[in-house]
Amino acid sequence: MNRLNGITNERVSLNYENRSYLFDSFQAGVLQENNQEQIIRLSDWTPMLVTKGFYGMIEHWLDVVSKGKLAEDVIARNLSSHLLAETICQQVEKRIR
Repeated sequence: MNRLNGITNERVSLNYENRSYLFDSFQAGVLQENNQEQIIRLSDWTPMLVTKGFYGMIEHWLDVVSKGKLAEDVIARNLSSHLLAETICQQVEKRIR
C-alpha cells in the first residue's frame, strides 16, 4: 500500500506454480495462466467491506467463535507469521542500538 502523493495505491500479486494473480486496489485484477491473461473484475456496487476482505474475516471469526475452535493449520500459520515479525523487529532493534 502506498499512501504518498495524496493517493492510496494498493497492489497485490500472488504467484503460484504456473499461475499468477495481479490485483489493483482490489477492484480488478488479472489471472495469468497457460500463456493467457484473464481479467477478473468485481461486480458494480460491491461493498467496500467485501472488496477489502473484512466481510470474509468477520464471517470466519464468527464461525470460529460458534465452533469454539480454530483449525490447527491456521494456528500454525498465524504463529509462524508472528514469529517472523518478531524476528524482524529484533534484528531492526539490534541495528538501531
